[in-house]
Amino acid sequence: MAQYSLPWVDGEKIPDERLQDIFRNPPGVPSRFLRSSLVIGSKGVGKTTLLRHLKEDHQGLAVHIALVTEFASIAKQTNLGPLGYEYPATFAPLLVGKATSLLALSICERLSKKGIRASADGLRACLPDGLLGRIKSGDTAWYAAAKTTVARAPLEMFGGVSQTRPLADLLSSLGRSSEQARGPLLLFDRADTVPAAFLNPVIEVLDQSANYVALVATRPGHAGRTIAEATPGAAPGDNYGIVHLGTNPYSEDWVAFVRDAVAAQLGQTATSEIPPELVEGIIALSRDSLRTSLELFARCRGCTTTSVVEELHRAIEDLRENQLVAAQQTLQRYHPEFGKLVNEVGGKVRRSHGGITGPVLLSFKESGAVDLFEGRDRLDRFVEAALRSGAFCMPNGERWVPGLKVREVELPPLLLWEKGDRFWPSAVAQYSPTEWSEEQAFRTFRGSAPPLSIFVAYRMNFNESRKFRDDLEQALKSHPHLLQLQVKDGRVPLGAKWADAIRTRIKKSKAVVADVTGMRGDVLFEVGFAYGLRKVVIPVVANSEAWHTLPSWLAATQIGDYSSESGILSIVSSIAAHLSDPEFSKVDRPPEPVPGLAVFFRPLDWNSQARAEFETAALQEGLRPEVVEQGSQYEHIIRRAAGASLLVASLDGTDVDSLTHYICGAIISRPNAGYGPRLLPRTILLLTPPERDPSQLIADSLTRCQTSAQTIGADHVREQTLAFGQKYRSWSEGSDTRKRK
Repeated sequence: MAQYSLPWVDGEKIPDERLQDIFRNPPGVPSRFLRSSLVIGSKGVGKTTLLRHLKEDHQGLAVHIALVTEFASIAKQTNLGPLGYEYPATFAPLLVGKATSLLALSICERLSKKGIRASADGLRACLPDGLLGRIKSGDTAWYAAAKTTVARAPLEMFGGVSQTRPLADLLSSLGRSSEQARGPLLLFDRADTVPAAFLNPVIEVLDQSANYVALVATRPGHAGRTIAEATPGAAPGDNYGIVHLGTNPYSEDWVAFVRDAVAAQLGQTATSEIPPELVEGIIALSRDSLRTSLELFARCRGCTTTSVVEELHRAIEDLRENQLVAAQQTLQRYHPEFGKLVNEVGGKVRRSHGGITGPVLLSFKESGAVDLFEGRDRLDRFVEAALRSGAFCMPNGERWVPGLKVREVELPPLLLWEKGDRFWPSAVAQYSPTEWSEEQAFRTFRGSAPPLSIFVAYRMNFNESRKFRDDLEQALKSHPHLLQLQVKDGRVPLGAKWADAIRTRIKKSKAVVADVTGMRGDVLFEVGFAYGLRKVVIPVVANSEAWHTLPSWLAATQIGDYSSESGILSIVSSIAAHLSDPEFSKVDRPPEPVPGLAVFFRPLDWNSQARAEFETAALQEGLRPEVVEQGSQYEHIIRRAAGASLLVASLDGTDVDSLTHYICGAIISRPNAGYGPRLLPRTILLLTPPERDPSQLIADSLTRCQTSAQTIGADHVREQTLAFGQKYRSWSEGSDTRKRK
């Protein structure tokens, strides 16, 4: 008797020896492909399993390529992650060129292991001039070294590669070299997990597929415009085929396919021992996601007749929550409250039809308005992102093709499900239509919200830093989603109070980009100020060599590098990610101000007497004095010093001064301790060696915070500590009085 374990819901995880036993050919999908095709299907429909089966079943040469793996080095270099679909247009040729080089090396390496050797000239055309020297297309070790070299090469080297279409020519040549009965079968998987620009060479391979067959698997909604424009003059479905998976998820053929596929992994009892109405309900609720069906049937397996409904409800709630959270994270950039939209649509249908009795069809009536970031129409971008993430589906029987403008979608039944809903079978599925205007769908965008801005903290007296600030602004203006993002900095009109203006701009910004090259005091103060406000901080340096000069407390953060175009692109991508993805925007919480905590940071030989007087005076006034050594763990230093209500900090021109400025910025951002209406103003006392000019050690930004920070001599520490202690005692006694009342 066959033994069945938990299902393999991810096609990549199915063991090779089980693949052919498990695979079932989806309805409407040919068992053999005779022409290159774009394979389109939603998440979980089984695209990867299909490609792996085709590779095993192919009689000639077959290569299966996971694009997200092959392009990982570009994603890391540019900070364009799986959802980084948008980027400044000026970088597109560089991204296309490097993607072409990486893909050419990967395909040639795999075919060389199967006895097909690429021509040196054909491969050279896919690479930057002079990067690799002599081509050794039959040497496995050479390919490994070449891929490493290309992965590490600056993005700027690849602009010329994208001017022609060398990859398709190379593959045609490889196909002619094959002596097999059939030419190579090239399977490009997970195209939906890489940025759109990376796909240009892949689509070109589809369009010119002489002597080979290429299949590219992707999801509806992903990179539609890029795919449509990658082959000028040729419509998808003309020069290459388009095959859809799960187009008719409520048909008898699809229901039979799901039953068979579930039984192949879980056994016949997975469906036979469950009440028929629940089996039908699970398949309809899962729609075109075979993955969801497998997970739900697996959760129900082994349950008694009385417990299966309760377990199924729990399983549905778990999957619904997971999918809704994932969709919300993806769509945050396009619609900040997608979950609310789903609930409102579901509520409207329930009121109109007395419940959810079948699939829900959602139609959008567009207004023609553009959103905050302009560029492409916001409704287009929202619908495409929702289709790609599985938050929307194409209506039953409708097919998505690249370039299609979608205005009618189905909401996945799983997202609309609520406990107490009746299960409905696919055989009687009839749409409940509902229409929403664009204003209704995006009403959370309405209002007079100010434009988004970022603050750039740069070294104003350094040409390279000023140029970086201008280059960054230009790159943001060419980004399709960041057109109207305002770039603020420390420059203010004559006569303005620049220190106050800078702090106000940081408060209003969504993120702070800081050039920390050289660890300038003003920049580090502004970074600390942003940290205290829980702003996203993106530190950058002039070049990669500057990374090694950064102190450990700052080097623990991912640092950008603006010495190259790819570095600028990486910084822009980071900004876009932080603004669009709430997971990126989560930053560490700064320490809470502690009213009675007094910290002396950096005891040195020249301030030893001041330290002793500080401790004595603090104890006298009921404060809790702490002395923090500069050699302590930096997490401890920041936690204690930035949480103090009284900070006595020493600056002496050494590298540690940068940390002091950072801590002072964090304190100034939250100038009061306490709670409610009773607040205790925090105080910073700055000490410098007697022989040093304080103005040469303390940043202007800090010296201008005169209400919170004072520069004093070491011989005044006692009296200033006593003065703060008296304020603390008065505050404490007032707090106690209020508590007694």
